[in-house]
Amino acid sequence: FEPLIDFKKKTGVKVIVDYDDMMWATGLPKYNGCLRPERAEKYRKDMEEYLPELADIVTCSTEYLKEALGCFHDDVRVFPNCLAAKEWSFGIRPLPSSSKFFYAGSPTHYSNERKLYGDWTIPWVNFVKLAGIKVMGSQPPWFLEGYGERCPFVYPNGYARALLRNTEDCGFVLATLEDNAFNRAKSDLKYLEASAIGRVALVSEFPGSPYTHAHPLQKVPQNAGIKEIEAIVQKAADNYGEILKYQYEYLSGRWLDNWIPK
Repeated sequence: FEPLIDFKKKTGVKVIVDYDDMMWATGLPKYNGCLRPERAEKYRKDMEEYLPELADIVTCSTEYLKEALGCFHDDVRVFPNCLAAKEWSFGIRPLPSSSKFFYAGSPTHYSNERKLYGDWTIPWVNFVKLAGIKVMGSQPPWFLEGYGERCPFVYPNGYARALLRNTEDCGFVLATLEDNAFNRAKSDLKYLEASAIGRVALVSEFPGSPYTHAHPLQKVPQNAGIKEIEAIVQKAADNYGEILKYQYEYLSGRWLDNWIPK
């Protein structure tokens, strides 16, 4: 922050600082290797000392983050995550050929090194092993080793098309999250992506979840057992068209093209 403050003084430019994740709070999940207590403490001190002087405006993607950032700056504004039509507008898509699951994630949501399940639960793991799963990412979860199909890591400029292609034979996109401060600060971006590719997302339900506004039939309680998961998945499959329609309508309010003027 110090060099940026010097630059601002010399040039008179305006500075906007954007926060995409909560990295400074106490009690952050241990399975995420990026979230170390000593780092969080340093971030917090630096934000307290420098952010008011450096930033003319602070932006973030959720109301939860805005509230948390209000401790450090007086002018915090929410710019919700959106999808650009040129990348994500695929139109209505044919229904999937199977009901297996698709998961795109990184080791910030589990720990291969420390063998931690992270945002997954054991009932979910056991369920998808039986139902079938396809995993996309650079380091697939350790607990799915030997199960399902692997899709390679994709860079951002090819991500939307890869997601569309890789979910052709998948019925559900899995977006599980543990109830913690880091995840309550997350946006509903995974939900928007699932909506754009025409696949039903199954999301975690807890107070303050990023998926609070999802359809009731696609929400899975935090501590659901395997029988409860099975029943919810079956009900979601039985009402697939209704949930898809709900998702498309939700996405219609989050196209970047419509938000740019704001």
